[in-house]
Amino acid sequence: MKKISAIILGCVLAMSSVVLGQQAAPATAAEQPTREEVVQLLEVMNARKNMETALVQMVAAMRQGARQAFLQKVPDASPELLKKLDAVFQDADKVITIDDMFDSVIPIYQRNLDRNEVKALTAFYSSDIGKSFLQKMPQIMTESMKAGSSLAQDKMGAWTAMSDKRMDEFVDEARKEKAAKSAASKPAASSTPAKSKSATPVKTKSAPRKQN
Repeated sequence: MKKISAIILGCVLAMSSVVLGQQAAPATAAEQPTREEVVQLLEVMNARKNMETALVQMVAAMRQGARQAFLQKVPDASPELLKKLDAVFQDADKVITIDDMFDSVIPIYQRNLDRNEVKALTAFYSSDIGKSFLQKMPQIMTESMKAGSSLAQDKMGAWTAMSDKRMDEFVDEARKEKAAKSAASKPAASSTPAKSKSATPVKTKSAPRKQN
């Protein structure tokens, strides 16, 4: 569950940093935008709204993950008990605030964008074209993810089958190596024939002497 929340939170921060898609030279201290300038850019990019939506989704994913884990341990859990479990996450969205998330991304913008770039981006996203772009971006991202998934299924299907086959071969190879090592560690059987026990001579009674 921790991994799920961390992944979602990382995606949220990445979405709010869409303008940082390419590697850029860090801005010098004199060129760095102020905190207020970056906040203004984030606001016109609707970053706050996107983060709020993502936080709700993150909490829902955490709640669902907790339910699944709990039901694996208690398959016959009652509805009342599940409601109590859900209540644990009632205030989970207050653990991480939007201000916390802003504090995480603002230094990233300051390191990678100079003041002129931030001002230009703020002007762009404040324009009609910029607002239209932001409005259409979620749909563009959704369709792009679907296209990437479809492409991966088409192109990676054969490769996945090959890799699964190779994995099975490696498992067999590892088992054979283990068996060979186990056989080599056993003491070899002695080639010297075992000494046979000497037969015990049978004592025979002598016939009694005849008395004259």
